[in-house]
Amino acid sequence: MNNTQSLEKRLIVDLLRFFSQDSEVQQRQLWDYLAIVAERKQQAHVDDPLVELATGLEVWADRYKRWGSDKAAWPILDDISALLEIILRNDQSETASIQSLQAARHWSIVRRFSREALAHLDYSVSTHHSSVWDMLAQVAP
Repeated sequence: MNNTQSLEKRLIVDLLRFFSQDSEVQQRQLWDYLAIVAERKQQAHVDDPLVELATGLEVWADRYKRWGSDKAAWPILDDISALLEIILRNDQSETASIQSLQAARHWSIVRRFSREALAHLDYSVSTHHSSVWDMLAQVAP
């Protein structure tokens, strides 16, 4: 694995870690990100951090299959990518709001798939957990 692939694997592992956490933890991290932005009176990376992280996971799950050696994770990454595509194509105010993380069944399925994918990935490349801020800096345009 070259250095670029190592950085890309770290990003997908970080995204999967975020999406594998309990909904309350995910919500707290997203609200904390928005609070930091407001406190610093800075422009946020994005208007909707959950949509950007979900888009990032969808894109990186597809990219990972091009070079990733953890082939057992590929079908699960396909499922994550397909589900996120459906979520993101629907009315995001309902399907991808921070509040929907707790109640919407589709996010529960994304969490389960993310946990399954992590179980198949050798993620010893990343003992560091990136913050929402750091992940958004990498996935947002």
